[in-house]
Amino acid sequence: MIIKKANFKSYTTIGIFCSISEDIALLPLEASSKFEGIIKDVFGVEVIKTSLGETNLLGSLSKIYGKKAIVSNITTDTETQYLENLGLKTLRLNAYHAIGNLVSVNKNAVLSSKIISDADNKKISKFYSLDFDSFNIAGTDLVGSVLATTNEAFAVSSSVNEKDFEKIKNLFKVDGNVATVNYGDGCVSNGLLVNTKGLMVGENTTGYEIMRLDEIFRK
Repeated sequence: MIIKKANFKSYTTIGIFCSISEDIALLPLEASSKFEGIIKDVFGVEVIKTSLGETNLLGSLSKIYGKKAIVSNITTDTETQYLENLGLKTLRLNAYHAIGNLVSVNKNAVLSSKIISDADNKKISKFYSLDFDSFNIAGTDLVGSVLATTNEAFAVSSSVNEKDFEKIKNLFKVDGNVATVNYGDGCVSNGLLVNTKGLMVGENTTGYEIMRLDEIFRK
């Protein structure tokens, strides 16, 4: 597994600005060619540069699985069509802005926040062709922020309780552990990008935190 430290335009919360799967990375239009090159090298993915909702908050406003992306309701028709034309199938939900903060996914299942309706959960499950469950983690609705999943492992905020940790493990059918990024931030997905090939963390992530994440995700 390749591991890199990086910021996006001096921000360490790289997971807010970028969205990634095993196949595709969504990067802001402002991403430099150097940053784009690092993403390709670390994760082995196709890169699509775009905006969502005319912003650069792609990680917060989308969740990619394979070549499918759930996107925020503020995503424009032009942006959606652009993604579709490049081979990224999209589902735009009507009720939520920061969908990337509310959903976590791997090849086995989808976890959604309790604030997402049953009807929308069924749409997400059908779109991804995956089973789903809905529960909160570490006392927050933002399950997509406090949990980072791949097809082989997961990292979750150290504030998670034992019951929810076991529910995560059983749902995604992979092992995991608690972790932080950027010098103690429990919103792990906000401060990292990860797939089974690579890991990128914000510049403020300590050596100990990187070792912990490496131990979790390196298979």
